[in-house]
Amino acid sequence: MFIWLKLPKTANMVDFCTKAVENKVATVPGTAFTVDTKAESHYFRVNYSTPTDEQIINGMEILGKTAKEFFK
Repeated sequence: MFIWLKLPKTANMVDFCTKAVENKVATVPGTAFTVDTKAESHYFRVNYSTPTDEQIINGMEILGKTAKEFFK
């Protein structure tokens, strides 16, 4: 139902997820799945069970463009 993606350790995962949402791709920061509020996470997850194949392809293309801009 979900796939976990990992960002480089130097990346701010929350900022990346925020940028992805601004670009119309819903992501969930990995920190949402831990009870340790001080835990560091470089993971985020995306859903693949609800969107159509076309939406998944489009979303991944947008995430790719987001990553290119984010890691300049």
